[in-house]
Amino acid sequence: MKIERVRYRGGRPYIEYWVKNRKYPTRCFGEIRKCKKCGCSYFAPSNNIKKGHGLYCSRSCHIKSQLGKFASGWKGGKTNISGYVYIYQPQHPHVNASGYVAEHRLIIERKIGRYLLLTEVVHHKNGIRDDNREENLTLFTNNEHGSYHHKGRVYIRGQKHQSKYRREYGKTLGEMAKELGISLQGVFYRLKKGEKLCV
Repeated sequence: MKIERVRYRGGRPYIEYWVKNRKYPTRCFGEIRKCKKCGCSYFAPSNNIKKGHGLYCSRSCHIKSQLGKFASGWKGGKTNISGYVYIYQPQHPHVNASGYVAEHRLIIERKIGRYLLLTEVVHHKNGIRDDNREENLTLFTNNEHGSYHHKGRVYIRGQKHQSKYRREYGKTLGEMAKELGISLQGVFYRLKKGEKLCV
């Protein structure tokens, strides 16, 4: 609560506010305290103090005090997301919404001496996502990374792809949909239910 609104009665600080359908303003007594986060003075109502609240001057200061190192679930700034190790670095330009950056990206950035572009990908050579040794990491662009993973595939011009539906029914979903005159999704749901389609 802003300190400008505070008045004193018998040495005790209080604020006044109006309630609908009342003849006189309501008085709320409390204390003048210093915010734990920003250090500014503010008025804390006595009913908030009794509940164990009233430690911060505003909601934004309270939220800031629960982030990063001050959070109750803080585990040293390291977390695991989808098998990748992430490190808490809120000042980094490419952080996620929680203020974390992938450790493998930080290692490559340290090696090359600049921030990685959003179009650059760090590849783990042995396929283990949390093995972030420098010798296990390679830097690719998005296109190079896609080519690296698809280099073993052979594409023969004019040969139809071998989908599981072609192996099972002799036709792809698209071909079945065209013959029956229904949507591709309609064919998919009918096959999922176990219906036998006359194609």
